[in-house]
Amino acid sequence: MDWKHAYLKPNQNGLLQWHGNIPEYDKELVIYIQGYFSIDIFIFEDDGNAELEENFSADDFYWCELEKPDTGNGG
Repeated sequence: MDWKHAYLKPNQNGLLQWHGNIPEYDKELVIYIQGYFSIDIFIFEDDGNAELEENFSADDFYWCELEKPDTGNGG
């Protein structure tokens, strides 16, 4: 698994902005936050904010793309 890190920090105007490795929108991800794993989706809200769909209050998380395992039988 290729883990990446995304986090919020203030930009030059003092507004929080995502930094690090930002995941693509609307793709299922494996998320690691404060010792726990979960499946979540990074979304772009109508109000202009980007956040995790289930862990919407997260401001720092590790993630990797969710992919099917190679079972050796083509499945």
